[in-house]
Amino acid sequence: MPDMCSDNPEKSPWMCHVCSHTSNDSEPIACSVCYKVTCALHLAHKTVLNEESGLYELQPICVECQIKPHL
Repeated sequence: MPDMCSDNPEKSPWMCHVCSHTSNDSEPIACSVCYKVTCALHLAHKTVLNEESGLYELQPICVECQIKPHL
């Protein structure tokens, strides 16, 4: 029976929503705006103002969400 509290969790395959790149060797990162999984090539960490604290934070934002305001 598998150990449910293992330090080595099973890796799940994922696919980038921008380019359809797939992987199960690396950890996926979700965009902080659209919450879709994105590969490192299509993700940038941008400075965003946190309305609650008044401080700026680095947040992962995908290419699609970066260009959406400019369309």
